[in-house]
Amino acid sequence: MADEPEVYATVDDLKKRWPDFPLGAEDHAEVLLEDASAMVRARAPDVANVDPGILRIVVCDMVKTVLQSPGDGANVSALNLTAGPFSQQVSYRDSSDLFITSKHAGMLGCGRQRAFTVRMGGTNADP
Repeated sequence: MADEPEVYATVDDLKKRWPDFPLGAEDHAEVLLEDASAMVRARAPDVANVDPGILRIVVCDMVKTVLQSPGDGANVSALNLTAGPFSQQVSYRDSSDLFITSKHAGMLGCGRQRAFTVRMGGTNADP
């Protein structure tokens, strides 16, 4: 039997970082932690060299976003208020699915710019 893929955080890790963890969500959180870990492995080209603490933070943050209810204000992406004639608009970001934010990608080393050169001449000699 093949080895199980590595999960970068446990439900206990998530609970330590989120005191308001929803009661009875342990099984769902465990599956989401596995999925988030798989997404990180797929996205981060050099995940073996990323600090395990960073992996734990990113995976827990991804799962917390999914498990939060949109009504608590944590998933609000835009809020428009008008005083007269009394208008209000709230836009929520989609938190029903796991996603890696640009902050997460930066922490994982994804998308970093790299310098390189392209030889344009026809000679094989080094400059």
